[in-house]
Amino acid sequence: MSISLIIPVYNEVKEIDRCLDNVETLMPEPKVLFADGGSTDLTREHIIARGFKVISSTKGRSAQMNAAAAQADGDILWFSHSDSILPADGCREIEYGVNRGAVFGCFHIAFDYDGPFMNCCTALSNRRAIRGRIAFGDQGIFVQKELFLQIGGFPDLPLMEDYEFSRRMGVFPKGTKRILVTGTPMAIPNWKLHHIIETSGAAVVCEETCTGTRYFENLVDESGTTLDEQIHALADRYM
Repeated sequence: MSISLIIPVYNEVKEIDRCLDNVETLMPEPKVLFADGGSTDLTREHIIARGFKVISSTKGRSAQMNAAAAQADGDILWFSHSDSILPADGCREIEYGVNRGAVFGCFHIAFDYDGPFMNCCTALSNRRAIRGRIAFGDQGIFVQKELFLQIGGFPDLPLMEDYEFSRRMGVFPKGTKRILVTGTPMAIPNWKLHHIIETSGAAVVCEETCTGTRYFENLVDESGTTLDEQIHALADRYM
């Protein structure tokens, strides 16, 4: 069984070393593909200098991950974010799950922050994945490549593509077995926490529609900015 690890990046030069150092700890080693959305700093050059492959794509997590998935040759696709810390034994955890019949799953999540609010977020995030079968990109989604291509990959959304992908996996194909991989959790660094309130709001919007921003094309707030434009602006910031 071979695993391709796909990580979308965009202007990550200040933090990319942390990601690369983490990826180098993974044993056994997956086939790593970084999907660059047109970085204007030295992200791409920095990754290549460390010996990793970079796939060029139009900007947007969905487009970037789909582009890399099309070139990946692993039996299993493992998607992560550049600011998530992957467990060193992540590939073994995935292999264990796949050998038990899983075709789709994710990891537990933990935040690098101690406090009641974040402890609550940790518990709710893991409950969502276990009970609701909804995996977010921060949790290291893995999926059988054949099934990923069959379902059409990640939907073309500026935000919450992981939510919609998980929702589609919940109804197609019938009878597939999915599990939440247990073991060492993925960690989310403290510096990322300032995004939580904003992304939680976006999650509510997309969760209500389950399809994306096309419902908001004609809605305008008091400033004259459409909700569609606001969501795309948030997506640019969250990248």
